[in-house]
Amino acid sequence: MAIADVTLLSGFHALRADLEKLTSLSDRYVSHFETEGPHVLLYFDSVPTSRECVGFGAVQEVAVGLVQPASAVLYDYYNPEHRCSVFYGAPAKSKLLSTLCSADVCQCAEGKCPRQRRALERGLVEVDGYRMKFACYYPRVDYGFQVKVLREDSRAAFRLFETSIIQVLHFSKDAQATAGQTRNFLVRNSCRLHLEPGKEYLIMGLDGTTSDLKGQPQYLLDSNSWIEEMPSERLCRSTRQRTACAQLRDFLQEYGTQGCQV
Repeated sequence: MAIADVTLLSGFHALRADLEKLTSLSDRYVSHFETEGPHVLLYFDSVPTSRECVGFGAVQEVAVGLVQPASAVLYDYYNPEHRCSVFYGAPAKSKLLSTLCSADVCQCAEGKCPRQRRALERGLVEVDGYRMKFACYYPRVDYGFQVKVLREDSRAAFRLFETSIIQVLHFSKDAQATAGQTRNFLVRNSCRLHLEPGKEYLIMGLDGTTSDLKGQPQYLLDSNSWIEEMPSERLCRSTRQRTACAQLRDFLQEYGTQGCQV
């Protein structure tokens, strides 16, 4: 006899009708089943020598953000050390992997990926007031920070960037934000955005509805986010980039002191 111990994804329960059908099939690979919390135990009188698919449905009862992979283990009932294990998760493009939750609040993360702007990206410096237009007109952002990236971490279907605030330019809900505090920014794993630890960035965007483990607001980065690498002092000393650096400094000063009233 063999047992398959399937751990369900968080917030899911198995459809009992599907499990009962498995025990009534003509080939009767599954003799009976048990459910214990998040575990579904399938009992096999024998394991077929050829590859066979045994499946059942499950429905989500509770919305859970950052759905983690779960395990399925097949082992010999009389000799449990003879076993094999696999991990499985929601499909890569599933909506289950596009939801970020904290406490009882969840936020959808299915928007388009953000665009990362290099330091003094060519073409942008020639457009007068392009940063201010983004901040104040479309999409009219809720926050604006100059930050330094401390580290990058992986959180299930997201990449998390922990940052230290260098300058608060603008805030809406995040009234506690001050220089020196940390804030987390998240992006879906399917997006190409990578913020390099040790570098500084200008980040502007829309407020989220979730918080980190410390209760501080956290921000999802998407197509409504402005992410621009800050230029180095050496780059700004070059004759070619002096004007562009001056434009950036003027924006930081004006937006940080006057907001959208300039």
